[in-house]
Amino acid sequence: MLHIDLEKTIVSKCDLCIKYVKDQQQSIVPISAYSSASGFISGNNWKPLSIIINRTKNNNRFEYYVDGIEEWKLLGITLYAQLKEYKGVALVK
Repeated sequence: MLHIDLEKTIVSKCDLCIKYVKDQQQSIVPISAYSSASGFISGNNWKPLSIIINRTKNNNRFEYYVDGIEEWKLLGITLYAQLKEYKGVALVK
């Protein structure tokens, strides 16, 4: 399992986890992925909408794209919602 910090603050973080296996040719193949928020997230809610993981020609790298909505709530009422996008390259060690 590969863990990537998408966004990190003093009190919370949003991360991406990619589960992968090696096929018969020893190529790394992603099989599932999820994104979550942790830490002090009172009043905040992270809802991932889509996660795309692509293999690259380099066997030790994945390209990822994650988008979702971060909501700020007070007493159960959404005050503000913001679309967030993350993309980058993850290295498998």
